[in-house]
Amino acid sequence: MTWPRGDEETKRWLARKLGMVLIPPLLWEELSNSGHVAEVIDSPSAESFAELEAAARRMVRVSRELLGSPTRGVRRSRIGSGALLDESEIRRARVFSMSLGGIAATDETVRRFRQQVLGGGPLPADEAQAALSSPALYLLNPRTLRSLSVPIRHHEA
Repeated sequence: MTWPRGDEETKRWLARKLGMVLIPPLLWEELSNSGHVAEVIDSPSAESFAELEAAARRMVRVSRELLGSPTRGVRRSRIGSGALLDESEIRRARVFSMSLGGIAATDETVRRFRQQVLGGGPLPADEAQAALSSPALYLLNPRTLRSLSVPIRHHEA
């Protein structure tokens, strides 16, 4: 078997394995820091790629559980941000979120994703929340969603 070469090919391979469009930068950073990325780049083998995939799946599962996202079809109740943060922290989080949105809007990968998957632009907050809490959008990749005629915009979980 011919294994992916370099960071970008490995990211695309891992995204396909995980059913994602893109690998989140923080996930990639953690996989790099833990040595999994260097292992597949330096010594590509079925074992090193299996370990990379397993580590990524563990990290994604833990992240989703910590954030209260559905895992394996289980729905958790959501706690409003006001229960955990004071008003100044909520404002700071909103400003930071807007800043990240501005940075993301200039990224070519984000633009391509928005064009190919979202039809051109970002989702409004209510649609984004519905998309993020949908088991179908969590479990299936965009190609499968299109083949099943499951909309991402105006999605109802």
